[in-house]
Amino acid sequence: MKVKTTAIFLLTNTPQQILATHAFAEQSITRIVQYLKPSTEFTGLPRYTIFIKHEEDLHAFVKQIPELAWEMLEYAEEPLELVYPQKKYSPPFEDDNFISIRLVKQNKLNQLVHKFGPLITFPLEPSASYPDLPIDEEINCGDKKSPYHSVKTMKLFDDGSFTFLR
Repeated sequence: MKVKTTAIFLLTNTPQQILATHAFAEQSITRIVQYLKPSTEFTGLPRYTIFIKHEEDLHAFVKQIPELAWEMLEYAEEPLELVYPQKKYSPPFEDDNFISIRLVKQNKLNQLVHKFGPLITFPLEPSASYPDLPIDEEINCGDKKSPYHSVKTMKLFDDGSFTFLR
């Protein structure tokens, strides 16, 4: 997949602040991970989420897409983050075998993914301090017209079972 930008963005006015860059911009991803490593612990969920614009983009990141996932994406009325087993995508850092993917619905995030392609995103802890963030641009993702204020997260397993994480 062609890398449309290597910029690192700080996305604000989302449920939590997020660092983001193109999903295949390895040097930028490495910069983010090196910055976050000493100050952030990630537990329960994959360390990152891939933001995509179209359901078909799942094929670039996941080996096998369960039928349940297609149905959940098709009928979701609010942003839905799916945590999948058996990923194709491997970021330039060590992680587990699950990948978290969100089909963005918010207008501003949708525009961003349309412009730059799939984004790898890393949440920032609201209570933590982040001096000297390695960002190239801050983007206000607030959308007064958006009805979406939270994200549901669903984890799928190889055997077809699932659980809601939030």
